[in-house]
Amino acid sequence: MNSKVTDAYTWQVTYQDGSSLPEYDSEEGATSRGFAEVRSESVSMLSLLGQGRGYSVHIPEGALPVFFRRRSITLSVTEEGEGARETTHCIGWSRGESGVYLFVHDDGSTLLTDDFQAV
Repeated sequence: MNSKVTDAYTWQVTYQDGSSLPEYDSEEGATSRGFAEVRSESVSMLSLLGQGRGYSVHIPEGALPVFFRRRSITLSVTEEGEGARETTHCIGWSRGESGVYLFVHDDGSTLLTDDFQAV
């Protein structure tokens, strides 16, 4: 089975000069960019957008923005095939040994923590 993964949320950064950079150039998602293309040292806010919701984290001076997705698939030993696919999105910031991370699940539930491995 080879299907395209569509995420519930996409990231967008806002730079200190007020300009923004979205993960996708259009709603159709024809052109996407990786988070490595972001000018990390100039980001003032990192957001997740989707499903009619928005989540944002302000990036303090001297901190670097953090974004990643953790994907999981639930397998059943009693039933054939794959179970539910879930993605947890994380936005936040790190500075030295400290940081703040907002984990957002596909259903919109959230966890705000300073533990990078919380989810």
